[in-house]
Amino acid sequence: MRQIAARALAAGLAGRVAVSHAFALGAVDDAAFGRTAEALARSDIAIMTNGPGPVPMPPVMRLITAGVRVFAGSDNIRDAWSPYGNGDMLERAMLIGYRQGLLADSDLELAFHLANGAAAQVLGLTDHGLRSGAKADLVAIPQAQSPRRSPPIPHARW
Repeated sequence: MRQIAARALAAGLAGRVAVSHAFALGAVDDAAFGRTAEALARSDIAIMTNGPGPVPMPPVMRLITAGVRVFAGSDNIRDAWSPYGNGDMLERAMLIGYRQGLLADSDLELAFHLANGAAAQVLGLTDHGLRSGAKADLVAIPQAQSPRRSPPIPHARW
């Protein structure tokens, strides 16, 4: 990632590069993390996390404190890599919050921001957010009706 940061600066791409997953940032020692976070912040490279399962993940709060832009993304939409992806960004915010110990109200707001506002900023979307005059996108998915439930089984009497 430090090489990516150096190349982004050399190519004039500061602020236009994002690294997906960045699992390694959750598995390196403090010195390597510090050098890498500093390089990422200097080159304005964003880090996307999806709140992965049983693997290391980037330490969101430490990256933000270091000045790195962090946002949430979703991939593996029920594919061979993971059957748990579904594209639900609110669920991604929950998973990131859960994995990172984001518990206070302000932490929950941050988790939502990672999946919403921060992601839009990294994509360069300027007219985004819940406010008057903003673009309103909605995706509606038809829901199949639930099958009728069988009546409960009575308890056996002895």
